[in-house]
Amino acid sequence: MISQEAYKLKIEAKMEPIIAKLTELKAEANKHITNATIKYSQPIAQLDEMHHTTMLKLVELGNVNKDSWEELEAGVESALNVFNAAIKDVTEKFEVTHQKEKEHIEVHTATKTKGEKA
Repeated sequence: MISQEAYKLKIEAKMEPIIAKLTELKAEANKHITNATIKYSQPIAQLDEMHHTTMLKLVELGNVNKDSWEELEAGVESALNVFNAAIKDVTEKFEVTHQKEKEHIEVHTATKTKGEKA
């Protein structure tokens, strides 16, 4: 059986790459002052809220009686899983949008170049 502190450390370690991805998504959104930024500002805010909720669960876990911390395990795992799934979903949407923007620019550039050669 894992101890309360070891479990808390395990969840914190699992959160590190998720938080890093959130930071990356925020940076990406800030780079693109386009419709994509406007479109994804709400999901980024929701991710921040999920991050906050997950952190509150960890604080709660750290503050409970050592005999009852396991009762919180399901809530911590659930918050972490929801947060992780949301990060993956927004990342995928960002990548699709970015690819579409890139393809649009390439088509526009190719059409412009083709017109200049004629």
